[in-house]
Amino acid sequence: MKVKASLVAALVLLCSVQALAQFEHPDLKSGKKQVRSLLFMPAQVKLTRVGMKGAEPMMEESRQTEIDLSSVIANVLQQLGYKVNREALAPAVLEKDSDLRYAVDDLQKKFDDELRRMSRKAKDVRKGRFTLGDEVTKLPAGEGVDALLFVRAEGQVLTGSKKAFGLLVAGAAFDMAMMHFGVVDAKTGDILYFARPVALRNLAKDSEKTEGVVKKSFKNFAKASPAGGDPAKK
Repeated sequence: MKVKASLVAALVLLCSVQALAQFEHPDLKSGKKQVRSLLFMPAQVKLTRVGMKGAEPMMEESRQTEIDLSSVIANVLQQLGYKVNREALAPAVLEKDSDLRYAVDDLQKKFDDELRRMSRKAKDVRKGRFTLGDEVTKLPAGEGVDALLFVRAEGQVLTGSKKAFGLLVAGAAFDMAMMHFGVVDAKTGDILYFARPVALRNLAKDSEKTEGVVKKSFKNFAKASPAGGDPAKK
């Protein structure tokens, strides 16, 4: 009976994954702000392998997933019609330009500060209460684009024995990933859009399979600020 209950709980969880939460800045939703081009800030991914003896960081897999997941997100946005610049802040570029690297690091930290606040009161994005400040204008690579795109992801990858144990005791039984996407106005620093999808997925192996989740995560973004503009407002 206990095993059966655990399996039911697992199925309920499976059906509830890919849960999406999307929040638009009022200026974006009203059409006052329009985004057609984005600068991709370096993605940050943290993966952890969880086994019966505890957890350990997956450093190499995390770095590779940053590349793979970024490619998936950029492709989705391009398919939606947006211009996405991934080259301006590529690792090779940052290695050669220390000033640019420091500017990027500073904005990454500012976003993480706001992310902690948004995680507690995400609905306040809809009230326009989160911003990185006008320091975004100090990022040369941000000139000529409408917004900056920030990506964060954390995932746990369970060993086979951990999954089996989780099913028996109604504990963690699936790989899981939580992602955060933030679109930031390149001129004012205002956070125009925030999405935080959750999926039962091993990002280290299945980054390319997250395309559907990413598309859903930007559904309201594309609706509020379509890449081709809103025909009704032309």
